[in-house]
Amino acid sequence: MIIVNDIQDALMMRKKLMSIVRRSHNYGHSRATVLIELLDIVDDLQQNIERMEAEMEVEPLKTVKLLFRKGDPAGAGQPASSAYTRINGGWFGPDGIPDMEIDLDVISPNEADVFAEALARNSFFGPSSWYVNHENNAAFSAKVNSVAITKPVLFFHGEYDYVCQTATGTLADPMRARCSDLTEIYVKSGHWMAQERPIEVNSGLTHWLISNVGYWPEVARS
Repeated sequence: MIIVNDIQDALMMRKKLMSIVRRSHNYGHSRATVLIELLDIVDDLQQNIERMEAEMEVEPLKTVKLLFRKGDPAGAGQPASSAYTRINGGWFGPDGIPDMEIDLDVISPNEADVFAEALARNSFFGPSSWYVNHENNAAFSAKVNSVAITKPVLFFHGEYDYVCQTATGTLADPMRARCSDLTEIYVKSGHWMAQERPIEVNSGLTHWLISNVGYWPEVARS
């Protein structure tokens, strides 16, 4: 069994899977074997997206508490938890959604209730749709692939975000190739960096606006 770095890898266009293989945990298996496994994961996700949504919708508050958590440096170099989804027969395995304490460094109890209520009302269909839209995303990308982005661009990397891992590996390379005026900032956080590290994020954004964009709003004085 091959465990890829994260669920994002499994959702890439089939034509790009060979580049994904170079970023996967192959544990000594051949690239051909890894490619077959990745294709299997893509097929499974497409066929079972409704099942996966239903799993999360059983108890939305538990799902929110599980997803909104700060990053852990101990996870570096390890497969993300989402890599085991197909092996476990679902996101949470036979025991269902664990009931975790709210991570107060990321989200407040009131915020968790608001998110859970909204997801219970609207379902997880919207958040899940991006992950089964990769063919349309790739078609759009192909149309604009040769277009250079010359405007100033700022990108924050979450060093402990192991599901969408851009701080290491090659996932961010296309952005670097296309953006001629790119600034990258590395934040020691997980996915929810604005909540987890607000000072670092706001400081980086402010410095970039002033130094790279030459913008800062005038302050009205009485």
